[in-house]
Amino acid sequence: MNRTYWNKRIIHRYLAYITVVPLFITMVTGVAYKVLRDVVGVEKSKIKFLMRIHQMSFLPYMEVIYTGTLMVLTISLTIFGFKMIYNPLFGSRTGRRRNRNRWAPQSMREYHHRYGSVIFVFLVFMVLTGGIYRFLRGALNIEKSAVHWLMDLHEMSYLPKPLSVLWIVLNFAIILSMAVSGARLFPIINRIFRPANSYQVISSNINTGDTVGSMNNISVIDSPTPQNDNENINNDDNNNNNNNNNNNNSNIININHLDNSSDLINDQELINNNNYNNTDSNNIDVIINNNNSNNNNNSSIDYDDDEDNSNKPILNRLESMD
Repeated sequence: MNRTYWNKRIIHRYLAYITVVPLFITMVTGVAYKVLRDVVGVEKSKIKFLMRIHQMSFLPYMEVIYTGTLMVLTISLTIFGFKMIYNPLFGSRTGRRRNRNRWAPQSMREYHHRYGSVIFVFLVFMVLTGGIYRFLRGALNIEKSAVHWLMDLHEMSYLPKPLSVLWIVLNFAIILSMAVSGARLFPIINRIFRPANSYQVISSNINTGDTVGSMNNISVIDSPTPQNDNENINNDDNNNNNNNNNNNNSNIININHLDNSSDLINDQELINNNNYNNTDSNNIDVIINNNNSNNNNNSSIDYDDDEDNSNKPILNRLESMD
């Protein structure tokens, strides 16, 4: 059975699943209300519905519950996310400085890490000022005049109106960039939009001997694969295929060589057997010829039937001596 290890990365991810949609709705309605009210000049009564959506004030105490829950979730999301930043925009937690430009991130993940180390300040500021103001007004029933300074900080209404609008728009843009870059890292969305030439590097502390600690400190880094790396990979694949083909050819040649050698050995054995058979037949012929010659020699001697055959040669020699 697979176990789920709850580390800061997984907690940050699930908090993002819960927070991203309501936070996006709150940001869009807030910036739309500010632009329509102070730039376009639309009457407050006509765009009041945007503020109701912004605070989710459709039911009694719903705005307090909604803003308070969103504030807690967003701050928790920021805390767990900040603990994962390995290479912030200013400085480095790892003590290693990279040669490439830190202002030009190479991927969504790198942008989320680097610029998130600065943007989280604006996100926490906006969430705290808006959430605390709504809690004090709705839950504790504190007078508006006593806590209006929180809303002035939230909108930066101390500044001239154009700068106040610019403050809201800039906050909307940078927080939206964090939301989009973070949502891009969701596994479901990442599978859809991941380019074909990307890869994942999974690093952990498995070799340290701490099994549980290593499983809790797994990091996945998405980065595009350079074209040269693709060419090197293709070349390596081609070289491996060529090596496999050469090995197969050498094996075939060795097998054929063994087959040819065995054929030569069999042929040599047949030749030796034939030579041996021929030698035997020649020996037999010699023996037969010798026997025939002996028979001929024996047949040339005349023997008398009434005389001793054993004495005939001796008598012949004696006669020749006489």
